[in-house]
Order: sequence, then structure tokens, then C-alpha cells
Amino acid sequence: MLLYLLHLIKRTIIVECDHCKKTWKLKELPIDIKDNFKKQYKKNPVKTPLWQYTGSIILMSVLSFGIYTGIQAKKAEKNYIKSPLTGDICLVNNDGHYTTLKVKSVSKDSVGIILTIWK
Repeated sequence: MLLYLLHLIKRTIIVECDHCKKTWKLKELPIDIKDNFKKQYKKNPVKTPLWQYTGSIILMSVLSFGIYTGIQAKKAEKNYIKSPLTGDICLVNNDGHYTTLKVKSVSKDSVGIILTIWK
């Protein structure tokens, strides 16, 4: 999608006669005028304003933040599972049936839990 948005920013060069107001595209001009125009364009090119890219920059920032937050949440979840604390509540899916577990006590080799039964 981003490449499509950047593709839309294409410059069309049109030359207009001051006297008769007739317009030509760059492809339609004679070679000598086209070469003269290209030399002038190289000396003083038209710069693209920065505001044209702000939407893409904002979109990429939001996507990057979302991906970063998701990765950090996965890391935090792994740390919570490896080292539970007393009072933690865990949501468990057992064959499509959800329940919660509350950590009652933690010792070196065991974890005491309280199982919540929903009906």
C-alpha cells in the first residue's frame, strides 16, 4: 500500500506558451527545446515538499509502534509465566472453555493456585 501511495507522487511536466496559451507535454516538444528544458531542470530542480510524505510517515510510525508493543507484550508474558508472583491471575483456555487461575503461593519448586469454576 505504501508503494502505491508513493507511486501517486509523479510529476507531469507541461509547457505553456505565454502568447497563445497552448500547452504541450514534455514528450511532444522538439528535441532541442526538450534538451534545453532538461538542462534548466538539472540546474534548478523542483523539490517535493515534505508535507506530502507526512501521511506515510505517520502510518509507518503507528505500525512500528504497534509491532514493538506486541513484541514487548510477548516478552513480558514469558517473564510472568517463568516467575509468577503471589496474587497473579492467569486466563487459561482448556479445550475452548476459559477459566482463571489465581496464584496463592510460590515456593522454590511449586506454585499453589486457586481454580475458578464458572458455570
